[in-house]
Amino acid sequence: MSFQGFSEKTLEYFVRIRLDNSKAAFDSLRADYDAHVKGPLLALHEALVPVMTAIDPGLCVRPARCVSGAYNDARFSRTEPMKTYMYLHYRAGSGRDTDIPGFFMDASADGYRYGLQLYHPTTAGMALLRDAVLSDSRRFAGIVRDIERRGLFSLEGEMYKKDRYPDAPPTLKGWLNRKRWWLGRTQVPDDLFFSPDLADTLAEGFQSPCPLYKFISEAFIKN
Repeated sequence: MSFQGFSEKTLEYFVRIRLDNSKAAFDSLRADYDAHVKGPLLALHEALVPVMTAIDPGLCVRPARCVSGAYNDARFSRTEPMKTYMYLHYRAGSGRDTDIPGFFMDASADGYRYGLQLYHPTTAGMALLRDAVLSDSRRFAGIVRDIERRGLFSLEGEMYKKDRYPDAPPTLKGWLNRKRWWLGRTQVPDDLFFSPDLADTLAEGFQSPCPLYKFISEAFIKN
């Protein structure tokens, strides 16, 4: 099955399951979920697998690990058994349970977003990354300039209340003074969301921050 884009039925499913988040409601919507959420999401994943393995052969691309299902984890969401969103996650096969670099796309009735992040970040992991930035500041500044020049992604993540790196170059302050950070692009449902071209756009988007992904990966490999 080739990816043909999502549809208005995709958004309608998420609206309806948000209004009645119950297993009974899902049972009545299962055919819509399979046809308009699960089916196209798996097709999008299949279209992106060659791109992700080219970025890093170590990225996990198994559907069971990368493609969201319909149910929330009951351990953490007892009042909302059903997901009100969908996602694709491509994480490095690092062998760690924390501080794992990877790429993401998620979508709901409100829109979709995609980018690069550190999965399950820890305080120690973020401190290691800041040390890597400072010890190889010229290389990292070049990566940042390229990201800013492309203008595709925004730097996100909660800032510290005080400047912890007053002597750092201005280019790096936004990165060093965040508790955690990720790159993201957020879109409302647009024509692209309903088009086969979404696969190519995501592929180009994931390839764009590859130097940053490599920098993060190397920082953890060295330590």
